[in-house]
Amino acid sequence: MALINPRILRAITLLITIFSLSLPAYAKYSGGTGESNDPYLIYTAEQMNSISAEPNDWDKHFRLMADIDMGTVDPNTTKPIGGSASAFFEDSPFTGVFDGGGFVIYNFSCSSLEKDGVGLFGVVWPKAEHLKQGSGIVKNLHLVALEVTGQSCVGGLVGQNCGTVVSCSVAGEVTGWSSVGGLVGENRGVITLCESSTFVLGESDVGGLVGKSYRSPESTIHVVIPFPVITPVIPSPSEDGNDASEQKDEEQEQIKHEGLITSCRSVAHVGGIAAVGGLVGFNSGTIHSCESHGQVLGDGYVGGLVGLNGPAMILDEGRYEITLSYSDADVWGDNDVGGLVGINYDGTVNACYAVGNVLARECAGGLVGSSQITGMGPIGIKSCYATGLVRAEHCAGGLVGANMTAIVTSYSIGAVSGKDNIGGLVGQDFLGGVLLSYWDVQASGVTVSAGGRGRTSEQMRLADTFKGWGHDSQWIIEEGTDYPHLAWEESRGDLIMDDPNRYGGGTGDANDPYQIWTAAQFAEIGRHPADLDKCFSLVADVNLAETDPSILRPIGTVYAPFTGIFEGNGHTVAHFTCSAPSDNFIGMFGNIGCSEEDGNDVGIVQNLGLTCVSVRGHDCVGGLVGTNDGIVRYCAIDGDVTGYDMVGGLAGFIGWAPFNGMISSCYSAGHITGNNGIGGLIGGNSGAISHSYAFATIDGKESVGGFVGHRIVGDMNACFWDVTVSRTADGVGNVGPDPNGVEGFSTTQMRTAKLFLDAGWDFVGETENGTEDNWWIDEGQDYPRLWWELGDESSP
Repeated sequence: MALINPRILRAITLLITIFSLSLPAYAKYSGGTGESNDPYLIYTAEQMNSISAEPNDWDKHFRLMADIDMGTVDPNTTKPIGGSASAFFEDSPFTGVFDGGGFVIYNFSCSSLEKDGVGLFGVVWPKAEHLKQGSGIVKNLHLVALEVTGQSCVGGLVGQNCGTVVSCSVAGEVTGWSSVGGLVGENRGVITLCESSTFVLGESDVGGLVGKSYRSPESTIHVVIPFPVITPVIPSPSEDGNDASEQKDEEQEQIKHEGLITSCRSVAHVGGIAAVGGLVGFNSGTIHSCESHGQVLGDGYVGGLVGLNGPAMILDEGRYEITLSYSDADVWGDNDVGGLVGINYDGTVNACYAVGNVLARECAGGLVGSSQITGMGPIGIKSCYATGLVRAEHCAGGLVGANMTAIVTSYSIGAVSGKDNIGGLVGQDFLGGVLLSYWDVQASGVTVSAGGRGRTSEQMRLADTFKGWGHDSQWIIEEGTDYPHLAWEESRGDLIMDDPNRYGGGTGDANDPYQIWTAAQFAEIGRHPADLDKCFSLVADVNLAETDPSILRPIGTVYAPFTGIFEGNGHTVAHFTCSAPSDNFIGMFGNIGCSEEDGNDVGIVQNLGLTCVSVRGHDCVGGLVGTNDGIVRYCAIDGDVTGYDMVGGLAGFIGWAPFNGMISSCYSAGHITGNNGIGGLIGGNSGAISHSYAFATIDGKESVGGFVGHRIVGDMNACFWDVTVSRTADGVGNVGPDPNGVEGFSTTQMRTAKLFLDAGWDFVGETENGTEDNWWIDEGQDYPRLWWELGDESSP
């Protein structure tokens, strides 16, 4: 027999190899070429299972054509579709498109105790080489009776998602170590219109829908988002086989939010150790129009909707937002446990509510267990409410357990109980700020709170109680029958509206400020958060003696500061009264601060007098302002100011953001009382003070100064205090010798012009120190007075 030429043999072998590689891939499936207009068709469990064994197909298009039962497949042969979520990929991710067509996959099981990125799909990414609009997508797919186990990034549908998951649902059990979610383990992309009905167990970052969701700088995601959608409905396949998203191509919108979860629902039993949530364990992105039901159990950072809401890394910047969402899940934990969020850290919770019960050892809140902030960030909680029972040994609040952020236009009505630091609205406050927020003293069984105002059940059902809540059309109320509800709930009632004619004229712009003529008009300023960046002009003296003190509010608070302009025009406000012994940042202005958008855009208060003031708060308390990061000039105050720490006649603290805040040409008189950091003009200073003085009586225990109680940093220039009246020889209470720029003198000396002229004060009638004529003096008879106190035609 003749031998075959070796060259011919090699050629035949090569042809066979090439032929085998060129065989149509759909031989493994039931048709299609894998292109977008001709997807691979999947009819059987074997075909579904074969996808995971073909990495070369993971950038292709697939369509499920029937319900399938994966229970007929040997579970030892199943593995995730798409590569590992570890730093070094074992396989490539799934970058194609899988359209479930509305069909169901039953009994999917995958167990890999030592593997990251476990689910029906391991890792889903969009393709990097184009605009990502048509890649890295799983949609219209439903999993029932699934069992998934893994290490990290473990989800019933997707282990790690950097692409898009839309109109999908899961039901079953998911177990892992970290970043464990019923639907998706770790999300850095977009999830919308999805639902999870699962039992989820893990240690950290454990959620009923998603374990961990956060922004990723690598990807910009594009997705179809129908709006509005509050409760998602799982779509069924249409008669012609086209899914709903394909029928709404005109609604496609490019979204540049990574870590976005919208219009999703979780009905789950979730258990873990840290960062455990009914919907998401750890959120560092955006959650919008979502809901959570079931039960949540953990140790720390445990929430009905989200366990931890905040930055994934300490240097992260951006918004960590939860909006238009709710939870009725019951929540148990050790610390930082909330009906909606366990701990809100540098995040925002807006227009949300929680109705579930909360039980914990410490830091428990009907809405948020603990709300914290690292800097001058956004408002922490705005337009929210909670109704559930709250019980903790230490630090329990109807709305928030422990607070150090701004809480604005919110309320709670749930019963609250515990051993210490128990509050109807807030259990314990760490220099946070509460503005226009209330609790029901009867329903809660608690008459005290570390912030907010208590109201009866009857008052809580009246629209007049909630003046100032109508600026953004968020609230409705059925007058006399029910508590306020959020407008998106579509409950019965009428929209809470603010009076558009609440002031005496003007539009609030710099060239057309709101005009204040009467006590009633003045009282409205502190009740309207939307006006905190507006301009005001006092056009007459205002006497508040006949005004109910309970309706007077400090204007602005820390993290929600006054950033507009208040022009006093030389007029006075008499008998301003505010008694809030448990609240911080108390004064006629709670906080004068910087605009969040532009740090150079600061609030200004000038040419204003306050007489017969009576102010009482806890920390950072001043007759004019609790804390000042803006500009206060040509202002005078006389009255009684009482607090605990950082209490001053004019301002409690300057420079909440260090080196911010300026006081110029101001003075204070009256009686200042407190414990630590008690000053005749300023309680604590980290800003700049110039050409100002104090002749107030001081009573305090530590860091007591005739001018400033406690200096941290900041400058003082050409400033004085009356040693005789203050009864203290220290101008600055916490330093040894007083710093340059602060001097104390007797009453007689303080009534001589030369003392102040030598320090460079600009007086009427002299030009050596300037021509602005800021001050004048009745020599030997009185202290220096501001130009607008002349009160005659010669006043500049």
